[in-house]
Amino acid sequence: MNQLHRPFPQWPTEFHFFSFLILSHNKLSGYLPTVFFPSSPLYILSLSHNNFSGELLENIGDAKVLHFLMLDRNNFFGPIPQSISQISKLVRLDLSCNRLAGHIFLVFDYQVHLLYADFSSNQFSGEVPTTFPPNIETLALGSNKFSGALPSNLTKLRNLQRLELQDNNILGELHNCLLQLSYLQVLNLRNNSLQGSIPNTLSNLQNLRILDLSSNNLTGEIPRVFN
Repeated sequence: MNQLHRPFPQWPTEFHFFSFLILSHNKLSGYLPTVFFPSSPLYILSLSHNNFSGELLENIGDAKVLHFLMLDRNNFFGPIPQSISQISKLVRLDLSCNRLAGHIFLVFDYQVHLLYADFSSNQFSGEVPTTFPPNIETLALGSNKFSGALPSNLTKLRNLQRLELQDNNILGELHNCLLQLSYLQVLNLRNNSLQGSIPNTLSNLQNLRILDLSSNNLTGEIPRVFN
């Protein structure tokens, strides 16, 4: 681990050949330069575990060949630029542990290759978003301010293997639409306001390895099929 500090260096904006820029786990601070994203053919940008702040730049979507974008554990705030959802080659997106907010979420293009998205530990609100590409495998939305019932159209995300919605204010009952997520291995709904009983049919998720329903308002018996 390095301990580089001071604002974002200017030299990456002056060169146009960078494909990989990894400055994570430092003490860098300040705002991202506005000329940064259009200036180089970035494949990987990792600035996680720093002290960057400000709003994310709208032109972030100009990084057309970006595959990995990791901006987690900083102090970014405000809404997520919609242009991120237009980066068709994006595979991994981590914006967790910032101060990002908003109740209108990204609407990803159907052809985006996104497999992993982590928006946890921010201040997003509104209904649980489902506007992700159908091929997504990991979706982390925990520790936000999402509310309302579990959306039935989660079923369109048929390749989900990990779904994290813990520490929100999700209401209503567990319903059978989850059964269509046949690849699901991890389902975390801890610390919400779910009611009703645990349906026996959850046992039909044959790939499920971790199920966390603790700290809700569920009633009744634990189905015997889980014993």
